[in-house]
Amino acid sequence: MSGTDSDAESDAESGVTSEEAEIDPEDEAAIAEERERRLDPDNRPDHAEVDNTDRDFDAAKGMFTDSEDYEQTDEEFSTEV
Repeated sequence: MSGTDSDAESDAESGVTSEEAEIDPEDEAAIAEERERRLDPDNRPDHAEVDNTDRDFDAAKGMFTDSEDYEQTDEEFSTEV
């Protein structure tokens, strides 16, 4: 097996295509800008799936703990089963 075959296998295992692995440094800024634009919540389509796995949800208050009004909000929901 040659070095090229080994590199191709490593890229295939990581899910990176050869096109993605060879990004022109001049394009990196444009790619980063486009990524930020797409990730902006104001540009999110209706009914888009959102990943909140890094956030903590308080079921008693019915909101995420990092929400603006979290500290001032009273518990509204029963969490007893």
